[in-house]
Amino acid sequence: MKLSKLQLFALGAVLAVLVIVTHSQHFATQLHLPPATWAAFFLGGFYLSRPTFLVAGLLLVATIDFVAMTWGGVTEATFVPAYLFMVPAYSVLWWAGRRFASLYTPRWSTLPYFALSLTSILAAEFFASGGFYLLMNPQGVISPMGLWIYLVTWLPETVQSFFFWMAPAMLLHTVITVLRLRSHPEAYVQK
Repeated sequence: MKLSKLQLFALGAVLAVLVIVTHSQHFATQLHLPPATWAAFFLGGFYLSRPTFLVAGLLLVATIDFVAMTWGGVTEATFVPAYLFMVPAYSVLWWAGRRFASLYTPRWSTLPYFALSLTSILAAEFFASGGFYLLMNPQGVISPMGLWIYLVTWLPETVQSFFFWMAPAMLLHTVITVLRLRSHPEAYVQK
């Protein structure tokens, strides 16, 4: 789906606002909204192809976390060496969105690619939880079973929040695509 510069800016702004409102949990807790950060990085990769948007997203999340830690009462546990594992976690989601965008056509045949790209949430969680487990393990004992327990503790919440935001995004994308197909069917003729 080709977007104008204004549409790209608007989409980037919407994703940034979602991250600001839900990542810090200040507003999201009151509204009972899960964090949109994981989905925002995947969608950012899909729609906002330039790496500068990835860097902007990483800086935005780091700024939110810094503000939460400095003025919001969040413990310093947020900014520890393991926090650096969030960079590959978010980047995996971005790359998966970018990769799916390169394969995407508005046809059922791309559905398996989409399903495969959504597994990026597992890789992202592995980086995030794995990094915190390896570098912040309070018992100091690291084992494959301990890592597994840590992953399965956090994975359900991560997957739930990811799909909470991805489901309406996919629905909106589908509706817009169908409307575009109806108004410009020649634009989607397979060559």
